[in-house]
Amino acid sequence: GGHLKHYELLKGKPFLMVASQTGSKRRAQEISDQATAAGALTVFIFEDAGGHTIPEKATPAMRAWLIGPAMGRPAGPK
Repeated sequence: GGHLKHYELLKGKPFLMVASQTGSKRRAQEISDQATAAGALTVFIFEDAGGHTIPEKATPAMRAWLIGPAMGRPAGPK
């Protein structure tokens, strides 16, 4: 996502941005904001795992996004 130039291609599409370290949070938020401004259905998740890894605390939110908005379904439990 950090090198994406045509955010308009995300319009109307689900977009998940996950940041896993404090140093990358600001840039990840900028990308998320640009995607939202372009019309993407954006979710931003931040959990500081201290490195470039999937933060374990974020997995429930990521799972919910994958089985919900990413699949064209409403967010949240059934």
